[in-house]
Amino acid sequence: MSAKYTVFITGADKGLGRALAEKFLAEGFFVFAGLFDPATDLSNLHEAFSDRIQGVALDVSRMDSIRAAAETVCATGKQLDILLNNAGIFLEGDRPPLEEDNFDDGRLELQMAVNGFGPLRVIQQFLPLMKEDGLKRLTTISSESGSIAACWRDREFGYSMSKGALNRAIILLHHYLAPRGFQLLALNPGWMRTDMGGPEAPRDPHDAAKDVFNLAMQSRTPDEPIFLHHDGTPIPW
Repeated sequence: MSAKYTVFITGADKGLGRALAEKFLAEGFFVFAGLFDPATDLSNLHEAFSDRIQGVALDVSRMDSIRAAAETVCATGKQLDILLNNAGIFLEGDRPPLEEDNFDDGRLELQMAVNGFGPLRVIQQFLPLMKEDGLKRLTTISSESGSIAACWRDREFGYSMSKGALNRAIILLHHYLAPRGFQLLALNPGWMRTDMGGPEAPRDPHDAAKDVFNLAMQSRTPDEPIFLHHDGTPIPW
């Protein structure tokens, strides 16, 4: 079965990223699965969709890895319709208050590198691989924690600040790329039962993947809101 559209998904090893890969494959896409761990087992997806999935090693915190991943995709001769920045990390699972947080252990810097700067660098390197006559969708998994106007948290500085930086990058890119026909989205998928979200979370990542797919596939005008909950409700910046 030949694919009409092609998507690159970062962080496709597990959780929402893996569910997104499964959803896009089920919808007939060719999927490039960006894998933090190149040894990630994709055998079940290869068995079901052997001609429409390819794993690509990718650490979004390292520019050399991002460049190498783009070169790998370029070498296939395929161009992308959708670039889906999903890779992200949360390193404050114990949620310490200000007085107990450890700001010299590298967590702030790593979360900013992955969550804040990673998607910007990925978009920069993969933009030349987007089809000029394709869907031209740049979809990024963000979080309500990145909103300043709707902030309710009093801790989780590294994660929240990195998502705030991500949102700033997305609106800048929207202003820059919308005149060229690109559609950008920053999506909050909700609290999910993943390694990051934990077993108490209410949402199944496969349900979130369906929401992300539906929003990514919608045609939007440049003046419509682009920071959205999984149900399409706008989130204030």
